[in-house]
Amino acid sequence: MTEIRQLVASSAFSDLDRHFAAFIEVQSVGEQPLVALAAALVSNKRGQGHICLDLAALAGGMFPDLPADGVNPTQLPRLKDWTKALTPSPVVGSPGEFKPLVLDAHHRLYLHRYWEYEQTLATAILKRAADLPPQPDPPTLSQKLHALFPPEPAETVTGNALPRLLPCAASSALSPAAPAPGRLTLSC
Repeated sequence: MTEIRQLVASSAFSDLDRHFAAFIEVQSVGEQPLVALAAALVSNKRGQGHICLDLAALAGGMFPDLPADGVNPTQLPRLKDWTKALTPSPVVGSPGEFKPLVLDAHHRLYLHRYWEYEQTLATAILKRAADLPPQPDPPTLSQKLHALFPPEPAETVTGNALPRLLPCAASSALSPAAPAPGRLTLSC
């Protein structure tokens, strides 16, 4: 655990990450280096633009990936050990609980605010997707497009282009590919 403490105190993390980790550890009542490490890492990921920390992807690996500013890579705890330390902590809750950190069933750790943002956004997108008007079949759409925008003599619209135009007829469309954890993909 000494290595974990040294890692959390190192320059691998920003001042904000280190202070947040210290605050969370104090709030979790007692010596909780794995909780402090998780707090520092989720804060660090947030600073990089991510909304969550995928514990399963990091567990057992090295952090930082490469030595930097005199910080040697340290092995992170195994997922089982990490979740065993996080779940009973008073600062870590399940989705829907009002606690500073939220650990979901997929081993993603969120700052509560960002978990709530993701849920609100997902709900709004699903509502919009459910409210989309029925989409016309390709032949009807093709006829309407040609009536509104007659092709120039040199231009033609191929049959392959029509399926790509269908989602654009609606206000927004979800990408068929599954988004990465903590990320949402919209396309038109």
